[in-house]
Amino acid sequence: MSFSNDAKKLLIVEAKAGKQLNAFTWVDLASPYKDVFETDWSYGEIVEIDAGSNGGTLTIANSLADCQAYAASFYQDFFGGKLYVHLYDGSNPGAFISPDYIESVIAYVWKCLSNRQGE
Repeated sequence: MSFSNDAKKLLIVEAKAGKQLNAFTWVDLASPYKDVFETDWSYGEIVEIDAGSNGGTLTIANSLADCQAYAASFYQDFFGGKLYVHLYDGSNPGAFISPDYIESVIAYVWKCLSNRQGE
């Protein structure tokens, strides 16, 4: 049996990367969006936000109005580059700072990497 080194090998890695949200600048929206905080977001489509011991996993809302209506939710305006977060107690997501990430609010996105190169 012979082995050919001419065969092309493709490696694809998919990772769920997290970004701590405490470093972002958050704006408390005016009425009627009480307890909803807004920030600029350009890091990809969010698949999950974990508020840790401050409320667990947030629910994805279908609109900004739904985000306001339901505590522990978030809404991403993907095309407008905005992220809206409504924590369970209406607090600022940027206020939770913890080096061990237990008290932090973290947004997760999928990142895919490949070794494929142009031919």
